[in-house]
Amino acid sequence: MPDNVQRGALEDFIRLLVPEEDKLWEYAEQTVKDISSEDRPKPEDGLNAENWDAKAKIHTWLAWREKPGQPIGEAINQRYLDPKAQEAQRFIAWVKLLFEIEEQV
Repeated sequence: MPDNVQRGALEDFIRLLVPEEDKLWEYAEQTVKDISSEDRPKPEDGLNAENWDAKAKIHTWLAWREKPGQPIGEAINQRYLDPKAQEAQRFIAWVKLLFEIEEQV
């Protein structure tokens, strides 16, 4: 995770940037939940099953945007994700501190 505190994949962090009022997120969660255990990845598949749900949910949600299938970076540019979310603001503040970036007035 970008905050080096929470466990998870990048998609776990990105999920925190999905606008709270977005009703399609609930459908994406339910869609992934409805996938049978036989169809879910297993360790022998070579996939990280721990992160699979988070990746499946965010990419399902992205598939339902105006421009389906956009990569996460483009989803940020398209404003599908909320750059003003508290988690995004904390991440931006950390990057500014790390790289000693000062605001230009």
